[in-house]
Amino acid sequence: MASAFEHRYRNSGPGSQFVAAGSQNNNSGSGSQYNAQTIIFNDAQETDANLLADLRVTDPRDDKDRIERTNGGLLRDSYYWVIENPIFQRWKNDANGRLLWVRGDPGKGKTMLLCGVINELEKTGADPVYFFCQATDWRLNTATSVLRGLLYLLLEKRPSLIQIIREKYKQAGKQLFEDANSWTALSKIMHEIFAQQDQATENLVLVIDALDECTVNLDNLLDLIVKLSSTSISIIVSSRNWPNIQEVLDTAQHQCSVCLELNENSISAAVLSFINYKVDQLAQLKAYDDKLRSEVQSYLTSSSDDTFLWVSLVTQRLADHKLPKRHTLRRLREFPSGLDELYYRMLLQVMESMDADICKNVLAVASVVLRPVSLVELAILIDSADVYEDNMDSLEAIIGECGSLLVLKDGIVYFVHQSAKDFLIQGRGNKLPLEPWTTIAEVETPDANPLASIAYSCTHWAYHLSEGESPGPREFGQVHSFLTTHFLHWLESMSLMSAISKAIYCIGKLKVAIEDSSNGMSHQLGGLVQDALRFVRYHCPGIETSPLHVYSALLFTPAQSVIRSLYHMNEPQWLSVNTRADDTWSQCIQVIESLESEIWHGNREVIFFPNGSSFATTSSVGIDIWHFATGESLQFIEWLSSDMECREQGFFEDNISSMAISCDGSILAVASSRKIVLWDMTMGRHLRTITWPCAKFTSVLFANDKGTLASGLEEGSVILWNAKTGECLSTLKDDYHSSDVNSIAFSRDRHRLISAVGQAALVWDTITGRCLQKMESHRAAVKLVAFHPPSAMAQSLSVDNTFKVWDTAAGACLRTMEIEGDLDLPATFSMDLENLAAHLDSLTIGLWDLTTGHLLRRLEVGYVTESLAFSPDDKTLITASKAEGIKIWDITVVVNDTSDRPHRSPVHSVAFSADGERVVSMSDDVLKTWEFSTGRCLQTIHDWGRVSHHFKASSVTFSGKGVLLALVLKHVDCFVELRDLNEGVFTRRKLLPGTSPVHAVEFSPDNITLAVFWNRNMDLWNINTDSWQASF
Repeated sequence: MASAFEHRYRNSGPGSQFVAAGSQNNNSGSGSQYNAQTIIFNDAQETDANLLADLRVTDPRDDKDRIERTNGGLLRDSYYWVIENPIFQRWKNDANGRLLWVRGDPGKGKTMLLCGVINELEKTGADPVYFFCQATDWRLNTATSVLRGLLYLLLEKRPSLIQIIREKYKQAGKQLFEDANSWTALSKIMHEIFAQQDQATENLVLVIDALDECTVNLDNLLDLIVKLSSTSISIIVSSRNWPNIQEVLDTAQHQCSVCLELNENSISAAVLSFINYKVDQLAQLKAYDDKLRSEVQSYLTSSSDDTFLWVSLVTQRLADHKLPKRHTLRRLREFPSGLDELYYRMLLQVMESMDADICKNVLAVASVVLRPVSLVELAILIDSADVYEDNMDSLEAIIGECGSLLVLKDGIVYFVHQSAKDFLIQGRGNKLPLEPWTTIAEVETPDANPLASIAYSCTHWAYHLSEGESPGPREFGQVHSFLTTHFLHWLESMSLMSAISKAIYCIGKLKVAIEDSSNGMSHQLGGLVQDALRFVRYHCPGIETSPLHVYSALLFTPAQSVIRSLYHMNEPQWLSVNTRADDTWSQCIQVIESLESEIWHGNREVIFFPNGSSFATTSSVGIDIWHFATGESLQFIEWLSSDMECREQGFFEDNISSMAISCDGSILAVASSRKIVLWDMTMGRHLRTITWPCAKFTSVLFANDKGTLASGLEEGSVILWNAKTGECLSTLKDDYHSSDVNSIAFSRDRHRLISAVGQAALVWDTITGRCLQKMESHRAAVKLVAFHPPSAMAQSLSVDNTFKVWDTAAGACLRTMEIEGDLDLPATFSMDLENLAAHLDSLTIGLWDLTTGHLLRRLEVGYVTESLAFSPDDKTLITASKAEGIKIWDITVVVNDTSDRPHRSPVHSVAFSADGERVVSMSDDVLKTWEFSTGRCLQTIHDWGRVSHHFKASSVTFSGKGVLLALVLKHVDCFVELRDLNEGVFTRRKLLPGTSPVHAVEFSPDNITLAVFWNRNMDLWNINTDSWQASF
């Protein structure tokens, strides 16, 4: 290193120069000068050389070379995908993207990926300064070591920076890097270096690999990384998906993340390229023929789980010279998918070998030493030191027998990967017996995981069935046998693997395969699969939390369920349920639970993404993105961590009024009364906040051009924004309409906009800002508007149940219709604009046909919802509320109302049937019949409130045969009304003589005569002839 700091001096000017060894004489005039061959001024140079020597804990360049050699070289195809990744390019080119976090599970190739990134950065003129953390080496697993390694390489590359540290080193010497204050001193030096923005730090990039392997003072290192990310330096870090790391890195203002699990296609392609490369090596080494080569490649591809390390370990075992080629496939199939499963298999092979005892000894030593030891050191540390101390060849062979868990490089013994050491040290415990109430959080995966060998099959069988050749009777027969004998066992296993959402995906995939098949067997299987899908989606929250809930869930499954009938013998005997389950599935498909704050007073909004595969909901803590088919949480954006501006300005102290998503799903807008906040959904980060002086936002909507955003205000105007820049494009305002903008809608071409303002629907030209039409024939406030694509027609709905269709070109009303029933907000149109969903009352949602105005069906939600959303295919409705979370409803089927929910208004009368098995209860709005023994509601008659809404009910009774109900009604006059329970409708009504109150009514045993007791009289009414027979 001295050459970097030596300065060689030679004379110039008149006179001769003699060069020789010896002392130096300087002259200033003419004459001769004797020079030493090289004159070295040693003071500063020797200090700097000593500084570098004391600073050095490792040379990261040597670590990089070792890592690449240990892994068999760097394959460009295995990492180059990340260079082309949009997030990487954004980090590279955007001045605001200072920190890039590469994260992924063990064995996914993060370290080799960063080695490749370093090489590519160097090709582009950048100057990466890097460090590779290694938990198994005490020199490489502390935060201070990371700084020492980075500074060492930095000073080697940029010698001029050494002046910043030279004086401190002269005063403290080596203790500057090693005493109790070394971290403080070194972090200050790093800040001082990168605070200056000159040529000394130009083009530098800090790269830190495997943050999770920094086992000492990781928190300090993370904090420093976040602080440095606010300087001019660019930073790349990698780690496993650890929450504590994410929690800190998310606080960086300029941070972006590449998650390997979210880049499945790129990782799969990279691993496939790596497999091809390794198989080519094996084929050449072992002389594979084409058939064997293809089978090896196929098994590696199907079992690798996109894990580089798994492929590397398996191919290393196949390359063993002691393995005959004829046994290749047999050995290959012994290796299960998954790293832990592979380690377990390797450990079993070690335990079965003749060298098992010494191998266990070697593995034990390797697991506890603070740094990788040399072969010579290992010989001393193991129990059989006297045998191997002078026999290095035998000890080296023992390393090879340790099941590929260890590797020997340059005489040093390393674990093949940190995950291998974790596997040995942490252990997996023993299998624990599960109790019915055991939660998944209490389950410890055993060392000998019984699910390890079937994990892949459990989660991917439906994919292979549906994506392969069209399944025939044989395949569908096997599926039928599996579902009828092992469905609950499979769900229990999926719960233990925390994969219930994947179970829903599997059954959904199977359902699609059956629907696409013309095979006769598929029709027999369809009902079973449909019922299985309803079972797992409906009971998902319980099964996901407690694996054995899959069996107790049978007791809460409809009596006519196929799954319940198949597995009724598995119903738990320890649990007794007095209330009988309904006969058929309700319209509620799935309940999704999410975090909620009891002190939050905002509305809970819900909106579908344009592709229909996911939807978003708001809550007090953030935005949840859900997978529609499975209910799985895909992403969570926390209000406070994502938007510092929102926290400082108290954005979410206001009610959320509206939410919208751009047509490509890239930008989400959430409006409150005071501002609109935009989120970049591709990055999961806050994009910008839009405000308007003295404005209160009531609604928000994107046009289909991806960039235009419309917002409605309380004072009647609509503002158009460029969502990408936050620029105000125009303001649409009519001086004669200043009420709240309740709803807005764009035409398909984005050139027109309709807004609901007060009792009017206003049509605007979005280019000129001119109001084209004022449609004002509503008698009450307009709450919903929509354009009919691609025509000039629009529709509107007001709070008085009036629905109108308009010709917006002429401003003429084409049709006016009264919506049947009493609807209430929230309300929403279906995607095809042919149906309407709204509250009938606080506990019921109605669905209306907008072509007729008729009520199609009810959803007994049982709570007040705050937001409704139709799925893009209009087959499903999602409701959201603070009280009950999120529920998904199937609106394509009509089910008998057997709701056990109590009456919504006071009960006026009750009566028993003659056999004592049924009870009828009557209130102003509903009639209900109940099964007395179970308390189950048998029938609910909703139209009672509409038919008899002018009357007050006072009495009810069963006929002797339990077929008819007699009800006494009171308005100005008194009536007796008969209802047929079989049909649920009234059959006739009879005016009673006089106006005195009726005390009671009673059927004769033959159901022909009805006795009516009023005042002091009793009248007899012949039901068949509809005549009064006698009065007493």
